[in-house]
Amino acid sequence: MKRLTALSLLLGFLPWSVAIADLPYTFEAGDPIRASELNSNFEYLESLAATGAEGPLTRRRATLRSSGFNEVVTVPDTATNGWVLSSYVTGCGDPILRIDSDPQVAITPDAELVVRPGETLYAKCSSALTETTVGYFMFDEQ
Repeated sequence: MKRLTALSLLLGFLPWSVAIADLPYTFEAGDPIRASELNSNFEYLESLAATGAEGPLTRRRATLRSSGFNEVVTVPDTATNGWVLSSYVTGCGDPILRIDSDPQVAITPDAELVVRPGETLYAKCSSALTETTVGYFMFDEQ
């Protein structure tokens, strides 16, 4: 059930044209779901995140832990106005973010976070974890 909830959340963040059209399996209410089919969908989404597949949104996968910041993305110098963090989903709730060596950047639902060309966005979990977790970050390119 946790995987189905995570899949539903993740699909809510992906562009429908990519998420639905290319998923190996799609389901409707009442359809039986096999674990192998659900796992295939997760493998497909993992491959999108790993390759940074381009589309209306740029998606990045990052490993997160509470003990230190990990790189999420470095915006290419060729990006004209930077990238806007449009949404994220993590296994640890709201992450703590940092751009380059700046102090922590607080995120509020109504704030817009722009990562400028050449800047690097780092993230870590705000809650104390004993294990690492995965986060998916979606950016609108300006």
